[in-house]
This record gives sequence, C-alpha cells and structure tokens, in this order.
Amino acid sequence: MKTIEDGNIKIMYDSDKAAIFEERTIKGWWSVKSSAAGKSRFWDKDERMARWDGCTHKKCECGEVHSKRWTCCKKCRDKKKRERFNKLPVIEWDGITPICSYDDDRFFFYESDLIEYCQEHNCKPDDLMLVICEPIYPSQIDTDYWCDELGEDEEMPSDILEALDSLNEIISTADPLSWQQGEKRIKVKEDQV
Repeated sequence: MKTIEDGNIKIMYDSDKAAIFEERTIKGWWSVKSSAAGKSRFWDKDERMARWDGCTHKKCECGEVHSKRWTCCKKCRDKKKRERFNKLPVIEWDGITPICSYDDDRFFFYESDLIEYCQEHNCKPDDLMLVICEPIYPSQIDTDYWCDELGEDEEMPSDILEALDSLNEIISTADPLSWQQGEKRIKVKEDQV
C-alpha cells in the first residue's frame, strides 16, 4: 500500500513493491571457497576483492609464496624490520634500564637476564635487535572523571578535591607500572655481556 506524506512516496514493508521473489541471472566476480564451511561471495565487477576473499596465499614481490594474512613473506618482513630498526638512533645501555627485542615481547629487566638468554640461545645481543624500554606511569585523576555524575552548575566537594590533590601528588612520584618498547636501539658494552 502506498501512502503519500509530505510529497514523498512511501512503500510499506508488506507491499509487493518492497520485495519480489523471482529468479535472476547475475554476472560478476564471485569468490570461491574450497572448504565446506566457506561460502562464496558476490563482488560484482571487483575482481581484486573476489580473488582476495577466495585465496589463502599470495606471491611476495620477491617471488616467495606466503599466507594472505601478511603483506609479504617472512624473509621480506624480517628484512624490513631490520631496516626500520637500523634507522633508530643508537644509545649506550646503562645496564639498569629495562630493554627488549624490537617488535617482540622479549623483555630483559636485568643484565643477567640478557646474559642467560644469549647463552641459552647461542646468540649475541646484536642478534636480538635490542631497544631501550620506556616507563609507563599511572595517570593522574582529573575531576572531569565525575563530570557526568555532577548536577548542572554543581561543583566537586572540597574534601574530594583535597583527597584527589593528595593522591595525584603520590601518583606524580610513583614508580613505573610497566614498561614498553622505546624508540632508541641500544649498544651493549662488551664488558656487559
């Protein structure tokens, strides 16, 4: 049933004009799924997306075959990682600040950890692409945290503000909560390892 409201034609949900059941032939690119659970998808004229959706592997620029979840093969990824690492500025490690492997979750909090790891894996620190870690400190608490709870034109009670000032003072001198990868590669002194 059509109704006219404000000059616009409306088509109701139960109207024959909203949907029709009929067989049609559609030409275009379809992804092909080889697994029983996979379903093909219609991509119209987009051959690139149909091929991407249907494939599991691709060829790298170097010619190696790799999983489509990567943009290139492992050899090329490692090469690009090394190039990014080599562009970082170099600092000398103090032997105290935590360090980690570049783009990896391997952290060393003590010089002895690094020595032990290198001995176990028969490698040198230079093989690990080490970077200095940066501290992650607790964030101070702003009174805006409770802005949605305050009534219109209301202010925070003074005792809460005083307590927040005291807490924020303690937070400002707190030790790091954790560490994250920094942006400077380190040079390990020969006498350190």
